[in-house]
Amino acid sequence: MISRFSRLALIARFYLKKQFAKKTSYFGVLSLPIIILAIWLFKIDQLLGLPVKMNYSIYILPGLLGIYLMGRSVRLGFVFSPELNRSLRLWLTLPIKPSELIGGFIIGELVFQLITIVIFLFMLSLFSLTTSFVALLGILAYSVMIALCFLGLSVCIIMLFDSRDLVQIIYSAMLSGMSFISPAFYRIEESPWLLKSLISLNPLSYGIDGLRLFITGAHEMNLLVGVLYLLIFITCAMGAGIYLLKRKTFFYT
Repeated sequence: MISRFSRLALIARFYLKKQFAKKTSYFGVLSLPIIILAIWLFKIDQLLGLPVKMNYSIYILPGLLGIYLMGRSVRLGFVFSPELNRSLRLWLTLPIKPSELIGGFIIGELVFQLITIVIFLFMLSLFSLTTSFVALLGILAYSVMIALCFLGLSVCIIMLFDSRDLVQIIYSAMLSGMSFISPAFYRIEESPWLLKSLISLNPLSYGIDGLRLFITGAHEMNLLVGVLYLLIFITCAMGAGIYLLKRKTFFYT
């Protein structure tokens, strides 16, 4: 009898093998460091004519990482569609539960994203940003919370809609909308009052604000409220995803 840990490890290994077999995955890992390197080389602060004290290049680093993690995580939803991922049916021959299937794929995705986070932390040296051990743990913790939020949300969306085109439209709208209503590229205090209300409902906002604290030492939102909001969002999204996954008839055929 295969233990639960062995099943999770098997699924995670399968997912990682599939990811490393794709050339687009390597482009995704390198895209964020390339953008950061371009910001550093071309001195975007000077190109935009911003005052030196604003240091916009450093300000947007947490936002870039948060948006990247959201984008990577959202794409995981396609893995759970039997119409779009035929190899998923192979797992039906094993005595696995929907929660274990989600857990295995999520573990694999988190390991893959960890590679990007490590590269990102190395790139911080270009901006002369020194990070302590506590800061590294904080960056990793907030990165994982951002990933889990949108991993669960992506599973819910793919379980509700089977059309690839429709899901792609929803994903694109979600990525664009949540990136816009977050403090990724501008300060919350400079936003209109209506936008401030939307920012406070966006889980990406709390994730980016936490990353900004451990990367630059500055933040604008309540950290305790942010962590609680992210944990509640993760619990609801993951719970709904597992519930919808159980209702899919192909898991019982």
